[in-house]
Amino acid sequence: MTQHEHAAPGTEPSRFGPAAAAARPDGWMRPAGWVRPAGWRRLPGWGQTPGWMRPAGWRRLPALQLLRTEMKVQLRAGFYAAYAIMTLLFFVILALLPPPWREHGFELIVLMDPTFMGFFFAGGLVLLEADQGVLSVALTRGRGFRHYWRTKVAALLVLALTVVAALTGAAWAAGFIRPDAAGLLRLASGLVVTVPLFFGIGVIVAGWFPRLIEYFVFSSLVLLPVMFPLLEPVGIPIGLPALLSPLGGGMILITSLFDPAYGRIELMAAAASSIAWNAIVYRYAAHAFRKLASGRVRPARRRTTGRDRASATTPARPCRRLLPAGWADVRLLLRDPMGPIVLLAPLLASAVIGRGIPWLLAPGGPAAGLVPEAAAAAALSFMDHFRSFVLLLGFTMYGMLGALLILDEKDQGVLPFLRTLPGPPGWFLLRRCAVLLALCAAAIALATVIGDLMHAAPGVYVLSLAVDALILPLFFLGMSILASNKIQGLAMAKVLNVATLPPLLMIALPDRWVWLAGVVPTAWGSLLRLSASGPAQIATTAAAGFIYAGLLVAALYRRAQKLE
Repeated sequence: MTQHEHAAPGTEPSRFGPAAAAARPDGWMRPAGWVRPAGWRRLPGWGQTPGWMRPAGWRRLPALQLLRTEMKVQLRAGFYAAYAIMTLLFFVILALLPPPWREHGFELIVLMDPTFMGFFFAGGLVLLEADQGVLSVALTRGRGFRHYWRTKVAALLVLALTVVAALTGAAWAAGFIRPDAAGLLRLASGLVVTVPLFFGIGVIVAGWFPRLIEYFVFSSLVLLPVMFPLLEPVGIPIGLPALLSPLGGGMILITSLFDPAYGRIELMAAAASSIAWNAIVYRYAAHAFRKLASGRVRPARRRTTGRDRASATTPARPCRRLLPAGWADVRLLLRDPMGPIVLLAPLLASAVIGRGIPWLLAPGGPAAGLVPEAAAAAALSFMDHFRSFVLLLGFTMYGMLGALLILDEKDQGVLPFLRTLPGPPGWFLLRRCAVLLALCAAAIALATVIGDLMHAAPGVYVLSLAVDALILPLFFLGMSILASNKIQGLAMAKVLNVATLPPLLMIALPDRWVWLAGVVPTAWGSLLRLSASGPAQIATTAAAGFIYAGLLVAALYRRAQKLE
């Protein structure tokens, strides 16, 4: 007899005896006389849910388990936090729009953001998992691209539908929109066919540009040729030729939420076009997936200089250089083929927006017959706001460039070596930030001339640029410290892009409410250029901008001193 077969007097029968084991289905408890072997905790199946407690078909639900795991990965990566903030921003934008524009604005918000969710995050998801070897395991030991694609798309669809449902419910409760059931069905159908489509396009682009910074720069350029259907919502008719673009079918379904301007045949053609594009993109995405999983990607080219070629044949001689550490950071930025492209991007943006838009929309210009005269006049009247947006974009891009390099060094394990450089903890971050500030100052000076960006008195303009300069360390330190990998970096970049919008939001705010934009620390330079008047107001606005952003930068630097 074992100690479990007889209960002590006055106590209930033991739950571990043969009678108890036989009372439960499948006999899941250990038999009588069972002795724990050495290392019993490592027995397979020990601690799992008993068979009699498992629901029917429990073993036949691996897809739900994979979906739950993928949603947890996205939650840890910050996707849900990022889109919680973005949904709040979308609601604020709807509240600021005039009532006649809200329904159309809602459709454009859904079309431009949740629809492209898979494309934006595909670079970080796929490229990081390629670096970690997850794609190789999925290809060789898993179930291949089909199950990988299903899991990713299902998780992204859950996130996209959650965001749209939350935004729809909040906007409906506030009285901004009044959709009907048929319109919501068309909206959901548009999301279901476009989210997987653009995730597949993202996988293809990741196969072309297997480094995160390359994907970050070239992904938007790759999409430009297929974005022509967006001319339809802004008043330029395209018609059924829009279906020749992957975006066309989803755009027709989503923008028919409130007023179905298309008939049943057109809607069916839009759905069929999207399904056909999904099939085509899926095939090429599978090929890109196999290429990334097997490591057959185009290696990153490294730009060599005369000094590099000479050092390969002759031993290096010790020499004294001016600011050797800073020069090393400059060489790090310039030897990568993507570095000069990102560094020169503000010049291109200033030329396109500062010079190109006035030329296109001017009376008698190339777009005079395509854009309504009232819309062109309204756009030209807000050119100063667009110029402020270009300036913020320049500081933002330089900060994100430095942060992406730091995240690459985190993933490659280089960061612990940078901590050994001379100086106090975190000093190498500020040194690189100083190099970026110097390069950005030169670029902004050139962009001011190229794009005619000066839209304030010279003294006020220079002072406002000094306030805006704090945006660069704010973005650089924020992304470098708070993001632990590339995926979290992309999620943070998604949220931080909101910081470039204050000049555009100031267009919708009444004059007395325009100072509410100062809640965002990146707005004070634009407030100096666009709204401040008089010496006292200019001085107060500049001081508020310096103190607000400066305190945030100081707090981030204290975190940088503990960066691992």
